[in-house]
Amino acid sequence: DLDLERTVRVLNEMKDGEYELVLSRTRGPSPILSEGLKIAERHAEVIPPEKRRLLRIAATRANILGAFKTFACVDCEEFIEEMMVAEFLRGNLRCPYCGSMRIAVTTYPPEQVLLALRSKRKRKAKRDLEKRASLVEKYGKAAIVVLASNLKDLSRAEDVLREAGAELSPKLFESIWVAERKR
Repeated sequence: DLDLERTVRVLNEMKDGEYELVLSRTRGPSPILSEGLKIAERHAEVIPPEKRRLLRIAATRANILGAFKTFACVDCEEFIEEMMVAEFLRGNLRCPYCGSMRIAVTTYPPEQVLLALRSKRKRKAKRDLEKRASLVEKYGKAAIVVLASNLKDLSRAEDVLREAGAELSPKLFESIWVAERKR
């Protein structure tokens, strides 16, 4: 607790010259700081590597599943909806209109996705959506998760899927975490 009256008195005495503030250069922490560090060390928890790994996996999983992404059927182009990844994964991964599993997952807003899909030319954005949909068709839920992560490069996303497989496993989320760090 702060003793406000005594603090004001000491500050006034410093102002009146009764105390002198001396700045010194030392090679290590001052005695007061050393005591503070000892107290902090006693209260600090050292997290073992395996627990840190599990926390990373859990955080990666939570960030991806809680993210909002746009999901779009590249076959019928009727299903284009923005929703939480976890909500989409609870469904059957098929277009509610045509039954296709060729669902693209992207950060683009639904309006841009619609424009890209309905374009008569094979623009880069449309090719990107088709590639994403092919990954979902091939790897299912695992592709949804990887494509909803922060990986921007589709070839790296595909590498993660080949390495970790099509299961929603801790290995998948750890592989995503590692790949995101290699940006």
